[in-house]
Amino acid sequence: MMKIVSAVAVVIAAIPATPAMASHAPAAPAAGRAAVPARAADIGGDFTEPGVRIRATPRLNGYVRGLGNPGDGYTWNGGQSFADPVTCPNGDVKDHWTYVINDRTRVEGYVSDCFIRERP
Repeated sequence: MMKIVSAVAVVIAAIPATPAMASHAPAAPAAGRAAVPARAADIGGDFTEPGVRIRATPRLNGYVRGLGNPGDGYTWNGGQSFADPVTCPNGDVKDHWTYVINDRTRVEGYVSDCFIRERP
């Protein structure tokens, strides 16, 4: 098996780039507009209730690192997880947690999606 994989790698490495391959390159951005990828700092929102627990893990028994309050704001920090279900104030049950950074306190951790809302 090792010899076959090595032979395939050598064959692939030996294939020269052709003009046809260049046609698959990404298109240039429209004139006057630069292509700007979304950044984590662009994704966020606010806490919907006072005293929202920011946890080390997406679990109801996870260590509480700090609290989030309306007006603090949060920045999405690249993680989401399905874990312990939580009953929201409106009666919905959600098992989705988001990893956030509190914009005011800089505390980071998991928050149940029951208690955050994204910026419009």
